[in-house]
Amino acid sequence: MKAYLFIIVFSVLCLFSTAQAQELRYGIRGGVNFATWSGDAVNLVNDVFEVTSLLETESRTAFHFGGFVNIEVIEPLSLETGLFISQKGFSARLRISEETPRGVQILGPSLKTLAKSTYIDIPVIARIKPFGGFSVYAGPQFSFLLQNTLETKAGLFGISLINNEQDIKDQFAPLDVAIVAGVGYEFENGINFNAGYDFGLTSLDERERIDVNNRVFKLSVGYTF
Repeated sequence: MKAYLFIIVFSVLCLFSTAQAQELRYGIRGGVNFATWSGDAVNLVNDVFEVTSLLETESRTAFHFGGFVNIEVIEPLSLETGLFISQKGFSARLRISEETPRGVQILGPSLKTLAKSTYIDIPVIARIKPFGGFSVYAGPQFSFLLQNTLETKAGLFGISLINNEQDIKDQFAPLDVAIVAGVGYEFENGINFNAGYDFGLTSLDERERIDVNNRVFKLSVGYTF
């Protein structure tokens, strides 16, 4: 944890020391997240899903929003950091189809679990503009867990039997480190669009019993002042 904090502080200080002699541009950016988990836990769950054919995993659709600073180093290269509130997580639900046993269909069961995680994301990326307003970017991202809850809903015959939400933050690591990469386009008026992917490197399990990682596909729109 201390090593990661040192890397964060060092990276940000390097950015701003570079900025002293370069052009700084500020902006805001927000958009939609399509988040899921990958790793041992999900593989284990998927094995069960394949056997029963009753359950399936889904991504969680959520949002991210925040501000960024872009520092031009030398054309076409710039460095960028920022601070974003970002929702991530994982979802699974019961799937009823024609292949589901008739007895189960008659009961009309429903089951959905949703892990809802909220982080502060701090990306430190290099952005290259090979031509026009088009850019590609990549770099590390450090995410601090703000809250994490597990929502469970279950029922039979269309009647809700379980509907609760519990705090599971203490079971998850407070810091998540990822590699982020993507593409973007900025118009001359400052409006910009980005599509990127967060590839989590560190396990989300606080006790490191199983290897579970964040995976997030992001679409965003922003404005550079």
